[in-house]
Amino acid sequence: MKLFIFLTALLLTLTSCSSQREAKFNFDLSEETWMSQVQTAPIGWTRNADAWFLSGDAHIVEMPPYATPINATRINAGFFNNIVSTGDFRVQIYSSPAANSIYIYGPAAGVRDTLITTKGHTLYLTQRPKASPTIRNVIIRIGVNQLNRLVQQGRGVVEGMRLDSSCLSVTSTAGSIYLDGHLNVTSIRNYGFGQISIFGANTPRLDIATMNRGAVNVIGNIGVRTIVHHGCNNINIIGANSDGLRILADGTGTIGINGTVNLCEVNAKGSMRIFVLKTLGARLHVRVDENVCIGLAGAVHNFYVDAYHRAFVAASRLCSDNAYVNAHDSAHVNVSASQEMFATADGSSSVYFYGPPSVLSRFTSDSGFVMQMCSGKSFCAAAVALPPPVLPPLMLKGAG
Repeated sequence: MKLFIFLTALLLTLTSCSSQREAKFNFDLSEETWMSQVQTAPIGWTRNADAWFLSGDAHIVEMPPYATPINATRINAGFFNNIVSTGDFRVQIYSSPAANSIYIYGPAAGVRDTLITTKGHTLYLTQRPKASPTIRNVIIRIGVNQLNRLVQQGRGVVEGMRLDSSCLSVTSTAGSIYLDGHLNVTSIRNYGFGQISIFGANTPRLDIATMNRGAVNVIGNIGVRTIVHHGCNNINIIGANSDGLRILADGTGTIGINGTVNLCEVNAKGSMRIFVLKTLGARLHVRVDENVCIGLAGAVHNFYVDAYHRAFVAASRLCSDNAYVNAHDSAHVNVSASQEMFATADGSSSVYFYGPPSVLSRFTSDSGFVMQMCSGKSFCAAAVALPPPVLPPLMLKGAG
């Protein structure tokens, strides 16, 4: 009888702890729905792009949305493979197999206020102080044989169509950039308010850095290596293919990675949302703080987690051989393991473990709690050693 009373009291206590934790997060901690938040198609990535970019025809003749007669001026410029734009005008870049070319279209006043100079191998596009408001209706169309560096410092839009680049860095401190072509992009830095959308990236090593609120969107075959995020923008990658990825993030916003990556490290705080659909690797370290939510799926040999404050790690679909989890404060972790599982929970934190009970070692203090979940809900086969990751080869332009 005493044993029955003890077991009943224990069950009520565990149920109460679980209910309190789920009330803090305001959703069922065992239900992971983050996968639907990873983009599978570039929907909305061309917002604010014009008809020229959307047409796919670099030589299309656009009808101006105003009645003022337009001027067409050709600019003679020497060789350049870098472009820096600082102005309210629109820049249209296309791949030219011949010599570089520059044309300016727009109202006469706006064209007069447009300044174009070259220095070294860099083309500078600027405007006069107190330029005419018609500068916004000016189009600078540039044919370039090889583009290595693109910098957007103006409030206008920069677009590139059917470009070829064997080594391209892209930076924005203000307006938007839209690029399409065969692009070995090595660096994307968005420190502005406009978005950077790249269609056709084909790169073995890409580093992404963001600050402010401008989104970064990339689709192609992308060997993303580092993501450093500060600010409130979103980062979307479709076609990720990386043999070693590290993510450092704070602030707000969502990082969504669709593809196969060897995710090695995540260090995040603030209110970030980080979702990786498929990671394959030998070792993954995750440290999350404050209100971070991270979703992971795939397979890893050793999985290390440190979660603080109200962080939530949704990794029941990440199949690990060995998992080592430390949950603190009010953090929560969902985790799977097949060989060894060491879980520590203190404060009012909690850990839900998906895997065989025989491999679980739990250590709790305060109101910390480690729960063995129903084995029928496990997303991973138990006691199955994971093979080393095999990533699809990068198909760089000109290979094969």
